[in-house]
Amino acid sequence: MTIKNHFLNFFIIVRFYYKSGNQHFLDEALQASSNAFMLLAAMVIFQFSGTLTNQIITYILLGNLLYTLTNPRIDWLLGNIIKDKKLLNYLLPPTSIFTHFIAFGMANSWFGFLISCISIIPISLFFAGNITLSGTSLINLILFILIAIFGFLFRMAWQLLIAFSTFLTKDVGGSVAVSINLELFLAGTLFPLSVLSTVLNNLLPNNFTFLVDLLYLQPLAFVVYHPMQIILGNYNLELSLLILLGILFWTVFFWLITILTLKIAKLKDFVI
Repeated sequence: MTIKNHFLNFFIIVRFYYKSGNQHFLDEALQASSNAFMLLAAMVIFQFSGTLTNQIITYILLGNLLYTLTNPRIDWLLGNIIKDKKLLNYLLPPTSIFTHFIAFGMANSWFGFLISCISIIPISLFFAGNITLSGTSLINLILFILIAIFGFLFRMAWQLLIAFSTFLTKDVGGSVAVSINLELFLAGTLFPLSVLSTVLNNLLPNNFTFLVDLLYLQPLAFVVYHPMQIILGNYNLELSLLILLGILFWTVFFWLITILTLKIAKLKDFVI
């Protein structure tokens, strides 16, 4: 099969899943609405603490949209496919499991993003005068887009691994729940990691304060927190390039683990 045919098959899958997403509009709308209430609750907490600045408002609103846009949401689907012993169907030519679910993830993330944009409009209108990107430059914007693309690919590998846990547990529900909670806190989705680091600095003994530094180096921090700092203009060019190298490293690392995991699963006949 030619490269051209591979690309055609890939975008046919994207288009199919994007259109089929319309069947789940109500489910997606309800989920997006619940996320909007969580964002509003976070803003209320910041308001009562006296720290609800324009930058925090911009961070929470745009950070949530970034989180949704880079979320392929394939873990639950693939976990159920594995549980039902149907994974072998996705390993057959002409489309591999990775190209298939990358295509599915692209359609899923864009559909979820559009629904989230609709649900977040009321909050955005209320805080319209507080949203600011005055520190954004063209270079920051380009780096932000690149990091977001790698962030999507990283989360693909991350969610594939979550789904692969079904080889052992036979149910992906628990793994997905843990994954979502980790992303809410460690990615900086509801609030910047700097807030969490301040709390940890006050709670941890002096011997364990190095854990706060690791908080900024762990892979999920590159999904929302670091790219949002770039688009807000809080990072200089040198640090922004280091963030790009960081997400590139974690993306390659997790994809290698994912590919290795699938190979082991084939050897152990888990996919049958």
